[in-house]
Amino acid sequence: MKKRLFATAAVALFVVGSAFAQFEVKVNPIGLLFGGLSVSGEYILNDNMGVEASLRFASNTFADVKTNGFGAGAAYKYYFSPENGADKFYVYGYLNYAGGKGTSSTDVTLTYSKIAAGFGAGYKWVADSGLLFDIGFGIGRNLNSNWDWSDGGSTSINFPIDIDGKLAIGWRF
Repeated sequence: MKKRLFATAAVALFVVGSAFAQFEVKVNPIGLLFGGLSVSGEYILNDNMGVEASLRFASNTFADVKTNGFGAGAAYKYYFSPENGADKFYVYGYLNYAGGKGTSSTDVTLTYSKIAAGFGAGYKWVADSGLLFDIGFGIGRNLNSNWDWSDGGSTSINFPIDIDGKLAIGWRF
């Protein structure tokens, strides 16, 4: 099911990207090191502005809890002094959602969700061929973060800081 959802999302990003003259499709391969995969598409509004949507899938183990999750995000980017339109140094504002389920070794199940918003900065290199590299780092605030356990426990995690990062490779159409 998750593979089908990922394939559908990737195809949708490609089809939507092909319909616009300035659209980018990106993959964050670093996420694979941490049990996840992130794909995004950025629509270039003009030389200085872009809007990005992203989807994330993750499967991790924390202590004795195995989790599977999904995330989605949106970002508005402003580029300073672009050379080829929407490239070089940028700042961005973002809104992210993450949620999922998990199971512990004692068969206790977990449902979690998080909403966060923040700001960041990054740099994008775009080759004449359309190949691109995008690196960014952001910091924000967790607006809502809940962990609900099947044994009746419920925890609202009050850690207020959210970290957002990207090291992506992609293609501009």
